[in-house]
Amino acid sequence: MCVWMVVAVALVGLNASRADAQGGGTYKGLLTGQLGATTGGDVPATSLTPGASVSVHETTGWGAELDFGFANGSPSPGPELDLATYMVNIMWLAQSGIVRPYGVGGVGGIQVHGCFAACPKIATVYDFGVNVGGGAIYDVNDMVGIRGDVRYFMAPGDKTGFTRPGNYGFWRLSAGVTFTWVIAP
Repeated sequence: MCVWMVVAVALVGLNASRADAQGGGTYKGLLTGQLGATTGGDVPATSLTPGASVSVHETTGWGAELDFGFANGSPSPGPELDLATYMVNIMWLAQSGIVRPYGVGGVGGIQVHGCFAACPKIATVYDFGVNVGGGAIYDVNDMVGIRGDVRYFMAPGDKTGFTRPGNYGFWRLSAGVTFTWVIAP
């Protein structure tokens, strides 16, 4: 039995080949500062919305994005309404061309501060939120682009203790400057 074991180990050893790790390729990072408007849906009035996003994409165009937006003091019939969105998204971005379209969707949190109707006190709530949208990036050069973005945000369900419609939703339209860099493996 010992001889067979030596033969088996020798055959496996002689049959071994080099096992290279799969190449990860290069990745691209994108950082966007944006300015836009929150409007429509259940938002009583259009509000200026600054924000930022950062994403990482592989060579196929698929990637992940973190997105933040803040709409300060949307005037409503009652107190002012502030909105903040914090989203983690899956994103696909065309990898070639001067104008590169993209699609994006994900989940996160929507913070609402204020109230929609006459209410006894101002409240702050945090809702689970979803968003979906798209846009395009116009590449000025290899490192700088101009980005246009349209997204719909929704906080599904009712929130007890806070006067707001169920399935609260709104649109965000924005434009910004995108900085791109290559991330080596």
